Amino acid sequence: MIKVGQRLIFRSMTNLLFPHQNLFHERFLIAVTKVKTAQTEKQNPNESKEIKDFIFLNVQKKKVKILFSEIVYVESQREYIRIVTTKKEYISKMSTHEIESLLPANLFKRIHRSFIVSVSKIESYTAEMVEVNGVPIPIGRGYRDIIENL
Repeated sequence: MIKVGQRLIFRSMTNLLFPHQNLFHERFLIAVTKVKTAQTEKQNPNESKEIKDFIFLNVQKKKVKILFSEIVYVESQREYIRIVTTKKEYISKMSTHEIESLLPANLFKRIHRSFIVSVSKIESYTAEMVEVNGVPIPIGRGYRDIIENL
């Protein structure tokens, strides 16, 4: 029968003779821990996360709160974007890709390289253009399937 002291001597000798096994075991445990934490985060997302209905954007050196429900469409103007709301227009230094990632995908759709529209504000559409608040906005060739799937 092996006693506690003998077990420690056996382990240390095994680590000396087969150090790669010890490294493998440590790396394996680290990988398993990462997978477990990722799975628990997916299963239990933070309940404290609130659903936001607004966004803060930098407009002329100050942060302006813009409600998603007020946004009609977003237009790209080189390195700036123009956000047209029901009340006002705002210009912010941001790309359309950046603003698209900040807007909720279920409320806004990109229909052109330079335009993102609010789905709820679409009045009518054809294969080539969308009418939003009386403003015709072109539909890009690569984005036509998005409109068809509304």
